[in-house]
Amino acid sequence: RNVEEIAAILTQRQFDTNLYLVPLAPAQQQIVTACPENLRTVLYRRMMMRIASEIARRDGAQALVTGDSLGQVASQTLENLAVVEDAAT
Repeated sequence: RNVEEIAAILTQRQFDTNLYLVPLAPAQQQIVTACPENLRTVLYRRMMMRIASEIARRDGAQALVTGDSLGQVASQTLENLAVVEDAAT
């Protein structure tokens, strides 16, 4: 299922679902061009967190849910999660 289908299902089961689709390819390309490969995933995640935080602030959201799980994948180490979280504040 794609994200739009998932959002439609969630909308049926809860009150207010907002789906925001943000074009990230231009910024990702800049990161690919300017940054070492070993930093890219964390930089992508920081970028997405900044964007999500701004949308949350604009909409008056009280929290962001990321689905991160400590140690689940290499990019989700405690250090990397802290670095990504710093982008939200």
